[in-house]
This record gives sequence, structure tokens and C-alpha cells, in this order.
Amino acid sequence: MTALDLVAFLAAAPTAPPGAPPAMVDPTDIAALVTMALLTIRRIEIRGTDPRAFPTVPRADFDGWHQAALSAKNVAINACFIKFAASNVWFYTMRNRLPFRPLAVGGALCFVVWLGFMAYTFLLARAARKRATALGIVPGRRIVEEKVRRADVSASAAEEESSR
Repeated sequence: MTALDLVAFLAAAPTAPPGAPPAMVDPTDIAALVTMALLTIRRIEIRGTDPRAFPTVPRADFDGWHQAALSAKNVAINACFIKFAASNVWFYTMRNRLPFRPLAVGGALCFVVWLGFMAYTFLLARAARKRATALGIVPGRRIVEEKVRRADVSASAAEEESSR
């Protein structure tokens, strides 16, 4: 089968064979999207962690933890998106061409591969979390800087001068 034959096969839209599943949303795809959203929130929290909030942690150690934690979240987020995309592409291109059993096996394979990637990213995130605990880093901690108005600074400087 050549590439053109494959494109023609995928472009043809035959009618659904008897016993084909109806077009519906896979619950594991919803789980992947919800997981992706939660991981994105966590990644934002890690990105916002300010190294100045941890003056006792050497900058190189902080950067190492930061990179490891972001890497774990990025792999997990990408795995969730790829699971959703691959599962939907598989189902919607093959549902009218394959019997139910091979179609279900392909969907199960997408799910199992996704679970494998999620287990891998769990291990990466756990290692980063242990490193943060050892260094005393609390993800999400920031330094809140208060803006000082010039008038307040001038008034306080004038007060100091008058008290001398």
C-alpha cells in the first residue's frame, strides 16, 4: 500500500458497519483534559516561584530544581494533550472502517501508553518534590514588594531631617 492509497483510504467515508459504536466522547479523554488543566495550574505555580524568597538556597540548586519540576509538568501536560488528540484521531478516522474490537484495542492502547507516561512523570515530579523539600523550597512562594510612593518617601525623609 502506497502513501496515496493510505490517504485515499482515510479520505473515503464509508457508512458505519453494523455494530459500530456511535460518535461519543471517551471518558478517558475528559480525564486527560481535566488532568491537563490541573497540571497547567501547577506549572504556573512553579513558574511563579521566586528564588529571592529562598535566600539560603544557592541559585544553581534552585535553578536545577526549577528546571526539573517544570520538565516533569511539561511532559505530563504534553502527554495529556497527545492522548486526547491521538485517541480522537484514531476513533474518528477508523470507526467506520474497522469492527468494534480492533477499534477498542486501539483506544485501549492510547490509554495504556498515556498511563505509562503519567507514571513516568509522577516519578519525575516526585524526585523534584524531594529535591525541593531537601533544599527548603516551597513551590509558589513569592516575594511581595510594596510600591512606595514618592510623596511618602519625601515625607519620611523630611521627618527624619526635622527630628535631627
